[in-house]
Amino acid sequence: MVKSRLHIKSLFLCLLVTVVLYVSGCGEKANPLPSPVQTAVGNLNESVTKTSLMDSAGLQNLSESVWKDVPVLTLDSSQKLPITISDDGDLLWIEWTKEDEEKGTPNDTLVLYNIKTGSQVAIASIKYPAQIVKALINEDWIVWMQYLYGDGYGDGSYAIYSYNRKTNDTKLCFKADSQSKDSASLSFKAPTPSLKGNKLLLDILSSVSGKGEISTVCYEYDLVSGRKREIAKQIICPEFEDDYIIGIAQDEDNIKKGYSIICKIDNSVITPLMEKGIYIYEYSTDGHGSALYTAQTIGNLGIAKEKQIRDLYLLENGKSILLKAQNPDDVNSGCSWPSISTRVAMWRNDNCPYAYDRLLQKAIKLSDDKQRTSNFFTTDSYIVWTYRSEQNIEADINNTDLINVISTKDLPLR
Repeated sequence: MVKSRLHIKSLFLCLLVTVVLYVSGCGEKANPLPSPVQTAVGNLNESVTKTSLMDSAGLQNLSESVWKDVPVLTLDSSQKLPITISDDGDLLWIEWTKEDEEKGTPNDTLVLYNIKTGSQVAIASIKYPAQIVKALINEDWIVWMQYLYGDGYGDGSYAIYSYNRKTNDTKLCFKADSQSKDSASLSFKAPTPSLKGNKLLLDILSSVSGKGEISTVCYEYDLVSGRKREIAKQIICPEFEDDYIIGIAQDEDNIKKGYSIICKIDNSVITPLMEKGIYIYEYSTDGHGSALYTAQTIGNLGIAKEKQIRDLYLLENGKSILLKAQNPDDVNSGCSWPSISTRVAMWRNDNCPYAYDRLLQKAIKLSDDKQRTSNFFTTDSYIVWTYRSEQNIEADINNTDLINVISTKDLPLR
């Protein structure tokens, strides 16, 4: 759906805007090492060119672009919201009935659908007002997080479950419930889990001061043993990369502005990947050290006095590149929902999904202004996005009802 499920992807990084972090005691800081991923990018205000990379890449619709001859698999997505896909083509979506949708009380079912065989199986079902808001998948595991009492804005109570794909066993990994005296304080901020092998990254709230200042601890959770190991303090939104972790820390020099810095965490050593911070709204990593993020420079009056201008940046090879600049006169709030893989960077603007081919350096508009989107994402193996069919457009139905899937193996090399 376009209306009621738009927030799912952006909920987690909204924490960067609303949460105040203390960075004292956030781990040993090391000087950036000479490898591309570890090299600091410098002051964004000075080093990032004002010319958008999109200007040189150009923008084309899918049917006219360098991807025009790429095979596209189209699936029905009525009452479905795709949320992730494995390298083997196992697509996870959230499904609900039309009757529940019309009542405004959808009961979520997490469904595993293989795009190669067409087989599908229900992994979990939950009753409204609980909502599944994130899911992760690999060869051995499916992990999902659900809010217990609605969309998570008013009450951040949550539970995280794991499903062993070999044994079909489901296990509760972590829970924070505002109605439980044992975990009520932890429900103020939900984690942003990341999955790799048998390990899960969780940024867990550890305490909240009387002034509303919070402390967090990033843990590595073993899905087999159930044991967790502390990785770092004051790091939120951690993501597994090749052999280290990328996360977000606060810029100590710009606490009042709410600036953040993208950091590398390796053996509890925190290395900033940016010399100075910026106001980061959302970010995504490709699992190999690059990041796509939306951000803005804030004046001395603070974010409350600023118009939101969400420029899109690509952090790769130790440098931040302005991928798309928002027109300050534009009525919308700029780019959102960043997703990035080795080959493709994706984002939303005006309810439409866009893709940037990192190899060919070309930008593609995947759906038009009428088709819109309710979700999209990219992995090293696939590109997935939803849109409205001509039938729904003509009937003025504001729900997406089709899913497109592209294999990155089919993308042109030149």
